[in-house]
Amino acid sequence: NDAIAQAYAYFQHGQLEAAHNILQPLALQVSADFNLLHLAGAVAAGLQMYGQAIELFRRALVLKPDDLSAGYKLGRALYDADRREEALSSYLQLISAGARHADLYLAAALLLQESGRDEEALQTVEHAVRLSPQHADAWHRHAVLLARLSRPGDALHSVQQAVMLAPDRPACRFDLALILFSLHRNDEALIEVDRVLTTEPSFTDAWACRAAVLGRLRRYDESMAASEKALSLRPGDPDATVNLALTQLTLGRFDSAWLLYETRWQGELANPYRHADIPRWPGLQDAAGKTVLLWAEQGLGDTIQFCRYALRVAALGANVVLEVHASLKTLSQTLSMVSKQSIVVKAIGETLPEVDYQIPLMSLPLVFDTRCLLYTSDAADDMQCV
Repeated sequence: NDAIAQAYAYFQHGQLEAAHNILQPLALQVSADFNLLHLAGAVAAGLQMYGQAIELFRRALVLKPDDLSAGYKLGRALYDADRREEALSSYLQLISAGARHADLYLAAALLLQESGRDEEALQTVEHAVRLSPQHADAWHRHAVLLARLSRPGDALHSVQQAVMLAPDRPACRFDLALILFSLHRNDEALIEVDRVLTTEPSFTDAWACRAAVLGRLRRYDESMAASEKALSLRPGDPDATVNLALTQLTLGRFDSAWLLYETRWQGELANPYRHADIPRWPGLQDAAGKTVLLWAEQGLGDTIQFCRYALRVAALGANVVLEVHASLKTLSQTLSMVSKQSIVVKAIGETLPEVDYQIPLMSLPLVFDTRCLLYTSDAADDMQCV
């Protein structure tokens, strides 16, 4: 008992190695009781010895199966050991057994979210909010899930609750800025992201968000400066790079913009890259006699604007297959009227013929070294803010 008391004192003062040296031999004994195993598991987890911690917590739970603290710590150790499915199962078992603690529901909700089970995660975190309405993290997770489920109006209320409860927490205020941005409340979003940067000047994502907001507000020089600041903090960051590309496209600076814009496939909110199993078209030198799939990647307006490149690819002697939204199929078929070669048009989802290469429509200006556009929309409206 004296040894355990000494180990506990070491644990309380953060002297984990000293505590571990006392507890580990005692925990190996068959007669080790619940309190010893629980404390030894906590020390091992603190030392990032997760395998050992998991074993100790499981032994402790054999002695006291309903202990919430040990069960929660077991789930946490499994999570830290990157055994996410086991961690989720552990949390859900505790919930099914009747455990009622906000942190438990919150931990389960995070794992459900990571598994793409957003609706279940939302229902789970709502239990945490009801159990602990002053829990800033619960309101914050609630807001994140509502935003992921395309409910930004509802998310705004939840994130405002989180900010009210934790006004000095940059993550909550940053997500408030993101949600305001998604609602096109750009002036308010700028105020919030600037508050974040006042306290966290090296917050890369906040600089990328600032760039996106400023782009929306048509303050282009400031937007580019914010993107460049983000890139100085995190070189190659895809979202900051795309924001910079979009601003340059808006200003007609195509020489650098098209190459930067290729980063659009790498960001957190990037569209899926369809047809990745087909080799990408290497360019103008390999066109004659080849069948090249050009595919729409964005909205109707961008598809209408850039489908004209099908004529240029066909003019190189390639057989062109153009994949577009179903609503644009009939319109796109009129391209064959001005082409010496037939252009096969398919709706997204239809069976495609055999092709040699593929390339998304919005990559063709880079291939053809486009220096001007027939029509320019406000590209800044598409800026990524994550």
